Amino acid sequence: APATETDLFAAGSYRGSIYLYDVRSGQEEAELGAGVAVGGVTQLRFLSSDANYLFSGSRRGETAEESHVVCWDVRSSGHPVTAYPRTARTHQRIGFDLDPTSRFLATGSDDSRCLIYDLATGALAGEVPSKDAVNGVAFHPLGAPMLALSSGTRHVDMRPNSAAQSDEESESEGRAKRQKQVDAGSTVSHKISHEEGFRLEIFTLSLLGVSTP
Repeated sequence: APATETDLFAAGSYRGSIYLYDVRSGQEEAELGAGVAVGGVTQLRFLSSDANYLFSGSRRGETAEESHVVCWDVRSSGHPVTAYPRTARTHQRIGFDLDPTSRFLATGSDDSRCLIYDLATGALAGEVPSKDAVNGVAFHPLGAPMLALSSGTRHVDMRPNSAAQSDEESESEGRAKRQKQVDAGSTVSHKISHEEGFRLEIFTLSLLGVSTP
C-alpha cells in the first residue's frame, strides 16, 4: 500500500508483520506493532486525507480481536490507535474500504454482515446483513453515497452422497431456469448472482441509515 503524500510504502505478511519502507531508498523504516498480536495481514490502506494513518486487515487470528481492522499511526510504531471489530475466522480474505472523504470505514465480515464505522467517533454507523460471508466492500470512488458488496464462500457438503446429489440436481435445474430468464431479457440491475452463490450488491448509504453530507 503506497502513501500518496509521502515516500512510504507499507507491506504486510501472513505472519502478522507490517513494515514501512522508503520508496526512494528501498530501506526499511519501521515495523508497526512489534509484539502486538494480529492475524495474517491481507490488506493495507493509508487514509487519503492523512497519510500518517494506516489501516490493516487480518484473518485467522488466534483471538477474535486479532482479525479486526486496525488503525496505526505511522509516526508511532507501538500500539494501534484503534480497532474496528469484525470476524475473519477462515483463510478467506475479508476486505475493507475507506470512503473518499475519509469519514467512513466499511468492512466485510464472515458472519454475513458488512459493518460501517464512523472514523471520527469509532462508533458503528450502520450494518448490512447478507446471506453469506461478506468478502469485499467498495465505496464509490468519486464520493457518491453508494456502497458495493461482494459475498459468498465455499461450503463443504458433509452429508451422504444421495442427499448431496439431490441438491446438485435441484441446483442444476435452477441454473437452467435462470439462464432461460436471462435469455428472455430478464435482468436485475442492482444485484448480480454467480451460479455458485457468490453475489454482488450495490446499496445507497442513505437507505442503510448512514448519514452523508
